[in-house]
Amino acid sequence: MPDALERGQVIRQQYAEWLQGYNWDYFTTITFRSPRKEPCYALKHVWSELRKHNVSRAFLGVEPHQSGDLHVHGILA
Repeated sequence: MPDALERGQVIRQQYAEWLQGYNWDYFTTITFRSPRKEPCYALKHVWSELRKHNVSRAFLGVEPHQSGDLHVHGILA
């Protein structure tokens, strides 16, 4: 059975292969004027804004700053 590090590498590779099967138009990093602490709410807010700008597909990931405030990285189509 692979250890956690090996499983993580396999999962990252599988995500990369899956995502390469799509055509993406943009890479983005989104920060918030008002700090967000809950990943679910950060993603909901970002997706709501993206939909207003006719983004039809996105793969988003939430990451904490050193301060603990969240920001979102994404690829968009």
